[in-house]
Amino acid sequence: VSSTKKAKEYSEILNRYYSQVGLPIKITKHFVDRLHDPRNSPPISISEIASFFAKLIKKQHNILLTMLPEDSIQVYEQESNISVPILKTEHGLLALTIMRGEMRRRGSSQLLI
Repeated sequence: VSSTKKAKEYSEILNRYYSQVGLPIKITKHFVDRLHDPRNSPPISISEIASFFAKLIKKQHNILLTMLPEDSIQVYEQESNISVPILKTEHGLLALTIMRGEMRRRGSSQLLI
């Protein structure tokens, strides 16, 4: 199954749960490619992704809603040591990539969950 198809499938699964709070989430092909990157030891599981976004929506829903289109934020979840840079678009949230460890990106605000 191609990364593009998996990205669409993951986005659909996440949105069954999270679009009801007004924040649809789209996963990029690059995000899917990075799930099994050898630098992520151990590989990031689907349950970890679901937990990450559940915590993000539960704990930081209001911050995400106040972001403007084209705003970006670096989200780090301490328990799983997972980082995801997120871009707000007119249509919702775009999860650009994923990795274990803190990412350092210039120009992005950081958000702990």
